Amino acid sequence: MKRVKTGKRIGVRQSLLMAGLVMAGAAGSAQAITFYSYTSTSGNPGPNGNHIFSDFGSAPVETSSDHFGQQSRQHVNDPGASSTMVDAQAFARADMNGLHLETVVTGSLRDAEPYYSETFSGSANARAAMGDSFVIGFPGSAAVFATTSMTLHFSMTGPLTGYAYVTPLDPANPGGGEGRSRWHADFVAYDDTAGNELGRITLDQTCAMFTSYNFSCSGNLPGAYAMNISAPFGHTLSVSINGETWASALGAESRGGDVLAGGQADLRHTLSWGGISNLSDENGQAISGFTAISASSGYDYVNAFPAAVPEADTYAMMLAGLGLVGFAARRRAART
Repeated sequence: MKRVKTGKRIGVRQSLLMAGLVMAGAAGSAQAITFYSYTSTSGNPGPNGNHIFSDFGSAPVETSSDHFGQQSRQHVNDPGASSTMVDAQAFARADMNGLHLETVVTGSLRDAEPYYSETFSGSANARAAMGDSFVIGFPGSAAVFATTSMTLHFSMTGPLTGYAYVTPLDPANPGGGEGRSRWHADFVAYDDTAGNELGRITLDQTCAMFTSYNFSCSGNLPGAYAMNISAPFGHTLSVSINGETWASALGAESRGGDVLAGGQADLRHTLSWGGISNLSDENGQAISGFTAISASSGYDYVNAFPAAVPEADTYAMMLAGLGLVGFAARRRAART
């Protein structure tokens, strides 16, 4: 990920207010397509404070944030020095491929000061949302139905990863570390004409790795999901896709040695719309040849969003995390 910051820099309260307004507009009385993105990073060692950026509008939006801090300290009565580093990065984009979210945090503490406690911590958060409206239609046909039923499809892809390693010089004081990652998603369908919600899918997965435990996850898995809804024919319907990822890492050591930890939540490829199928009338009879065209974007929501192409900098971030893991393994082998 490039260390660039885009979008508008705003305060936390203002950002949350914008998010609420966009989420409300994305599903419910929304006649125009809406995009929203938000990123935040922080960590210790400094620089202090949160790095928060946000953007929204009727065109695709993208934001990114980066917290990078490092420090070194000369050992007391020892020619060596300790080195502490943390890097927290967040990326969010909403466009007509869907939502692209990634948060990565890596931290390292090497040759900790034998007489003082050394620590690092970092966190990253990315959010994105999009919403649009459409009307079911039949080109060149005057077909009219009382109600229609249909299946809406959504999908998500992307892994959660984490690691935490300690290589102490003093086995009696091994220190500790943890890497965490999490994603959350909401898919909402709304009847704008009647003013009521038609369906909602809420998904969440959390993963963590601690120094002495295996990386484990709980909750929902990325994949394809579907929602069945019914609505009067001719009503304006809207869908919204809301996503969020978190990642964090922390470590501590007080008697020499190394601590490495990191977490990554990658939905960059992507949180997406999967199209409409199984349209039927009030009698359960299948209907074919229909459209679901948005008046604002022109997109036909019968079709799934085009697949997003992975970007090279994402792979670079993943390799950087794996490099830290390899460093830990080499240091551990050298001391045995």
